[in-house]
Amino acid sequence: MKGNIYSDQKCPICGGRFHHDERKGGLFCAAHLNQRASGRFRVAFGRGVIRRAKTYEEAVRFLNGMRYEEDRGTFDPQDYASGQPLAMCNALNAWLEEKSYEIQKGTLKSYRPAIRRFSEFFQYTNIKLIRLPGLKKYVLWAKQQGLSEKTIFNDINCLRHFYRTQVSGKIISSDDLPEFPKISYEMKMRKIVTIDTQDLILKKVKELTYDLNPRIWIGIKILCRYPSLRPGGLLGLDEKDVDYEQGKIIIERSKTRRHGVQTVVLFDDDLDLLRSLPTRFQNSPVFRHEGGVQGTIPGQRFGKRYFYIKWKEACSDLGIEGVDLYGGTKHSTATAIADNSSPEQAMRVTGHTTNKAFKRYISTERNKQLDILSLREGEVKPGPKSVKQVSNINEARNRRK
Repeated sequence: MKGNIYSDQKCPICGGRFHHDERKGGLFCAAHLNQRASGRFRVAFGRGVIRRAKTYEEAVRFLNGMRYEEDRGTFDPQDYASGQPLAMCNALNAWLEEKSYEIQKGTLKSYRPAIRRFSEFFQYTNIKLIRLPGLKKYVLWAKQQGLSEKTIFNDINCLRHFYRTQVSGKIISSDDLPEFPKISYEMKMRKIVTIDTQDLILKKVKELTYDLNPRIWIGIKILCRYPSLRPGGLLGLDEKDVDYEQGKIIIERSKTRRHGVQTVVLFDDDLDLLRSLPTRFQNSPVFRHEGGVQGTIPGQRFGKRYFYIKWKEACSDLGIEGVDLYGGTKHSTATAIADNSSPEQAMRVTGHTTNKAFKRYISTERNKQLDILSLREGEVKPGPKSVKQVSNINEARNRRK
């Protein structure tokens, strides 16, 4: 039969090796039959599986288990390989290291804590043995740890992604794919402001920062006006990414675009603001420090929280509380657009591709949280050779300068 048991011990009389005799139930010296191994056992099964055992009984159980799996056709050497590559903690971390070069930084940032939690909970459990009851226990454990429904939902999505790649990579079969628990959650509503209040905050931002560096106010102004933009994407803008002839900017570091780039058409007055800024090199960041800020050097790109900090300073001066940069710019503008256009038009302008995220802007309960005031009238022409991309609400926005 396939597989055998060995021992590192030797006969104390002749120094010979002990040989396994299954009928007698032990390992004996061929020359001295009364001498038998008492420890340091090794189980070998084929070329790829070697496992240590403290007792002969433990070694027999392990060997018989592999023989049983071999007879059933379910034996997989990876299950017993050195280092336990199919243990949940090992497999997840190996997968994350491999995927770190492929997935976006934001996704990677959310995956790391999820993998730490899965590794802590499942430890060395074989990934083939994870099933729905075990995952439900994880959900219960995660709730006891104080995790929100949204975080648990993201954790399960991470694990689903992991298992899909294990199947596609033929590491496990589709039969080993577990059923995942369904997690429902409600997207948290960010605190938003009216367009008039948004303009008031913008005016304060300009008052506080324009003399120091006009790029601060211009950047936040653009975030207010174009809800498809995210702060991280705009901060990654280089001078070469501004196309003045076509009247658009090209975001290559967009969180919402896995492949290709994000193109955003700008109004003429915003193009003029960007054009008025001193240029440097093609690869220079548009939103950069110009000096006068401790700890920075001229030409250095704004930090990822720089717009947020300046926005909050303006809000603080105005006595406005609880409105962050994202809620006060993208969400406030998107909400106003959704209230003044069809959902299809609004989704196109805001850049959303799924209804789940967009529902935050068209909720019938929104008016209970905040009434969007009537918007002022006015006209602003879109950039040259551009397709009209902003809804009527943005066309009506004639910024106070």
